[in-house]
Amino acid sequence: MRVSLIHGTAKAAVAYAPSRRVLLGSALNAHHHNGVPSVQYSSLKSRRQSSTSSMSQTKMHRHINLVLDFDGTLTKKDTMEVLSEAGYARQRKAGRDTQPRPWSDIVDAYISDCKAHAAAYRPYLPATANRTTYEQEKAWLNSLRPLEIASIERAIEAGVFDQLSAADMAIAADRAVGSGQVQLRNGWTELFSFVEQHNTKFSDTDVSNPLVQVVSVNWSACFIKYVLHSSIQRAPEVEDHLKSLWSTHIPIYANEFPSIAGNDTQTGPNNKSRAERQNLQDIRTSGDKVNTFKSICENMQYERNATSVYVGDSSTDLECLLAADAGICIRDEPMGGGQKDLAATFERLGIEVTHVGDKRTSSSFDAVGQRYGLLWARDFSEISEWLRGVCKAI
Repeated sequence: MRVSLIHGTAKAAVAYAPSRRVLLGSALNAHHHNGVPSVQYSSLKSRRQSSTSSMSQTKMHRHINLVLDFDGTLTKKDTMEVLSEAGYARQRKAGRDTQPRPWSDIVDAYISDCKAHAAAYRPYLPATANRTTYEQEKAWLNSLRPLEIASIERAIEAGVFDQLSAADMAIAADRAVGSGQVQLRNGWTELFSFVEQHNTKFSDTDVSNPLVQVVSVNWSACFIKYVLHSSIQRAPEVEDHLKSLWSTHIPIYANEFPSIAGNDTQTGPNNKSRAERQNLQDIRTSGDKVNTFKSICENMQYERNATSVYVGDSSTDLECLLAADAGICIRDEPMGGGQKDLAATFERLGIEVTHVGDKRTSSSFDAVGQRYGLLWARDFSEISEWLRGVCKAI
């Protein structure tokens, strides 16, 4: 999902929180790391040629490395509103004399920043139409980092997320899932089940063999963890023995509030300087996400012969979609704002996006890697059907 407050969200990383990997069923602090190592890769074309050669020999007799964006991809819509509500609820519970500034003020300030940045942006001029190459688009997307930092700083300095705890996140996530305020996209259990069954043909399922993996610019890996946990536990079609299995095999690469990452509910927003907060690496932009994604793929290739499939819905997913062996764009009918922006970007760059149901995409991953690496689907059921088609030779 795009890092944007324009569509009601500011899903960039908390400026002082390091990016972290959280296993869904593990302790919150057990698997975090500061930053994500950047893996050196050759050009996109060379990488596609290499993966195509390998895939043409093995087709789908290999592990599927399925990586998903969270907001708007794994979920039906953005979850920033729920996350902000959890922050305000925590401040009311703390009985603060002065409550944080309204969320609408933070959103309005971000919109103002976006307009000013677009008007002043160089070297490709402010008009979107002037960005006609992939490199130009990447430069634009990653130029948004200062805006995301500024928006998070406003929320931090306003005290919206002071003293937020893992327990607060668990309560907020469970309530949101239970009420339907947060819903996972149609067909998610079908997709998870297919990937699990496919991958167990090649290796036993254990902690080193993730079911799926999540890469997100969401502010809280803990929140994602509890949304997934609650959704899995509430899904009647998921058998009891699978609920536990699935809840321990979903690594989450996102960001975290320091009061949760440090397991210290007394951590306030001003314990680090602005420079210290900004110098910590986290996941804020398209470039941050693709560095994380490439590191995941590097690890999976080291551990086992894996084909990468990335699913996303908007601009922060652009680089990951093009770096994957198969990139799949989620598109609702009608498309949401971020989905429209991404579709328009690919059209402007002259990059074809084919529906997963097109007969040209169903023969093997060889065709995907060579000519149809970028696809689109309405939901996870369509993705499962497509995967069954490309895996049918097994």
